[in-house]
Amino acid sequence: MKNVGNSAVRIERVLFSIAVCVCIFVCNSGLVFAWKPTTHVYLAERALEDALDNGKVTIERLDPATGKVTGVLGEYAVDAATLDALKKYADQYRAGTLGPDAYPDIMTGQQVIHPPTNPDGTNRWLEYLWASSDDSPAIKAFVTGYLTHAAGDMYGHTFVNNFTGGAFTFEPPDNAKKHILLESYIGKRVPDPTFAASIIGVEDFIYQKMVDARPGTYLDKELLIKDGEGTDGAIPRVYSTLRAELEADVVKLMADAAKCKPLNPKCSAVLLKAEANYKKAWIKDIDTGLKAWVTTSDKVAKALFFNPEKKTDVDKAQAIIDDYVNKHLISMSGPPDAVGSLAVLSGKVQDIILKAIPDALAEPIKQFKRNLYDVLIKRATGMSSDELKRYSSQPETYFDTEMTKGTGQLINRSKFDTEMLFMKALDKTIDYKNVGAAYDTVAMSKLLLLSKDSVNKLMADLGSQNRLEKPDIMLGFIKTLDGDNQQAGMILGRDCTAYRQVFMRFAGEKICPKLP
Repeated sequence: MKNVGNSAVRIERVLFSIAVCVCIFVCNSGLVFAWKPTTHVYLAERALEDALDNGKVTIERLDPATGKVTGVLGEYAVDAATLDALKKYADQYRAGTLGPDAYPDIMTGQQVIHPPTNPDGTNRWLEYLWASSDDSPAIKAFVTGYLTHAAGDMYGHTFVNNFTGGAFTFEPPDNAKKHILLESYIGKRVPDPTFAASIIGVEDFIYQKMVDARPGTYLDKELLIKDGEGTDGAIPRVYSTLRAELEADVVKLMADAAKCKPLNPKCSAVLLKAEANYKKAWIKDIDTGLKAWVTTSDKVAKALFFNPEKKTDVDKAQAIIDDYVNKHLISMSGPPDAVGSLAVLSGKVQDIILKAIPDALAEPIKQFKRNLYDVLIKRATGMSSDELKRYSSQPETYFDTEMTKGTGQLINRSKFDTEMLFMKALDKTIDYKNVGAAYDTVAMSKLLLLSKDSVNKLMADLGSQNRLEKPDIMLGFIKTLDGDNQQAGMILGRDCTAYRQVFMRFAGEKICPKLP
């Protein structure tokens, strides 16, 4: 019999997956955000309200020399199917705008979707989701939101990385501290969005396209690749792999049972069939648990970073996780709920599970038991839990001490407020039109609502010979959501005269230098 989980490595991944997901969920969830989720949705809503006003979006014209708005370039019709979807499913659009910070779960999003873990990077995920976006208006709205999240990260990280010294990393430690501090600080200065996001009508889409990595599927072969970069701690990958191994075991057990002769004491068809039935029950629990993972991730994300109270509700998130563990993860990891008459296996059940747990994991498990929270915080962020809490909840307190040292553009809080955020004196919030990265996020969020023909009309109006070939302007170029200046690869980015009439300059931007 093949060991359950097929090796020490597989079981370690299961344990690491559970641990990291709990860690990231309970540590404020702001690990590598460019814009905080509330900022993402607030900026997306500026594009949404423009589109819903008259079915068109207004694109302003900028002076290429000064970067200032000089008037209106034109109004451009929103793609008909997209407009219909947004009218009917605005809440699904908002959910999509939370993007890989929430779906399929924050750990998979941060470790697999944000970074370039395949040759095409994040674009492969966006193209994959877009290919099925016409399946229903609700899905269209969700996927449009997902692309909008990518647009926000594209500009947000270009801005944030300028002050942190680069994309999020544990080394040097100052980088991680600066990321969490600065992203949290900006998030506190953005007006509230509409706190309504729903995945009703798209749960099965998220499950099938982002969680259910069955052998041979595109998700399995190209995106959540077995033993691929970042996938060793992703619950969708780990349990899809475990399920596939169990399914192969069932086939072999049933074949062996069929070969057993009645009088052969070394070959018991009864025991072999009982073990096969045990594993079938295990497989069923994995199926049920993976489907429940979609709504669990949605609930946890909202508890932690998208709720009207603007509160990181750790207690609620922990309760949601605990409920999932008790109802699903325990049985997904070994003892199925529906054992029925499988008592015939007797003590062999524990052998089936425990044989796969190597001695090498004994000490890590002891450490987790002694202080799971602090051990995992350190492993995931490079910081202690106390440091993470301080930098994310009180960014204004530590701004001057942290943002004035290390790598990246050094800046104090006063200068950042006046020269980068241009905060309103009355309520200390920002006007997105005064913050280049935020303005450009909204502009790109509008452009990705347009059909290919509308984008090409815009290109002609800008005097550009370039024409869009992809079905959406956000497809075909973005390699990573963690990096910066990814906009250089899009159609406007390849024509600086056109680009500078639509997008503002801001700190950290390196494409299309100032034109005379």
